Amino acid sequence: MWRTVVNVLAFQVGWFACVLGAARGVPWTGPVMVAVLLGPQLWFLPDPRRFARFLAVAGLLGLVLDSTLGALGLYVFHDSAFPAWVCPPWLTALWMMFASTLPLSLGWLTGRPWLAALCGALGGPVSYYAGASMGALELPGQTGTSLLILAAVWGILLPTLLHLKDRMGLTHQHSS
Repeated sequence: MWRTVVNVLAFQVGWFACVLGAARGVPWTGPVMVAVLLGPQLWFLPDPRRFARFLAVAGLLGLVLDSTLGALGLYVFHDSAFPAWVCPPWLTALWMMFASTLPLSLGWLTGRPWLAALCGALGGPVSYYAGASMGALELPGQTGTSLLILAAVWGILLPTLLHLKDRMGLTHQHSS
């Protein structure tokens, strides 16, 4: 139980560090905090290397996906050393932080693809909207349309990430 609680709290702290850091013009706060938060979690897992590989793959997937959606004009990232459509490091770190919840606090979604799709379709857009509301990114154009696209993407993405987790040999890490 304690690992699940730590995982949930770490994700929340990491999310706020990434989003508020980006919104306040200190975008490296998030990646540094994510590294600090994920390190101890890796220590207590039975196969930390496999878990770290999964986090890296999820981060790379997020980098490609969010850069693609940014290039398509779905959102814009400000105050970055990169072009406004390129997924910044703080968001890539946030992808890794989110991926850390899949074998732990969100592991209960494993084997429930329709529920995972529903949770992704609801939770993904809410997270981006909250980030935009705090000033970490901008949803230009029709916000409703952007959120519907994000709902469709995350409705597919969350079950896909859970499947990837299983394919990489990470089963639900039961709490102790």
